Amino acid sequence: MKLFPITGSQSVKLTWQVFNVTNTPRFDVGTMNLAGNTILSSSSSFGNFNSTLSNARVMELAVRYSF
Repeated sequence: MKLFPITGSQSVKLTWQVFNVTNTPRFDVGTMNLAGNTILSSSSSFGNFNSTLSNARVMELAVRYSF
């Protein structure tokens, strides 16, 4: 947050918020592909996750003029 005073009663406030800064994924174990788990058949997607539980990185920029 940065506050820029204009006059005695007027100001502009600039804020920047970041959520999930590192963008680290949390994999959903319930969607893991376990097909092809036998000796005779093999699958190229065995053990792959189909989705994640975490949201992507989100950034917000806000400007507020107060008077």
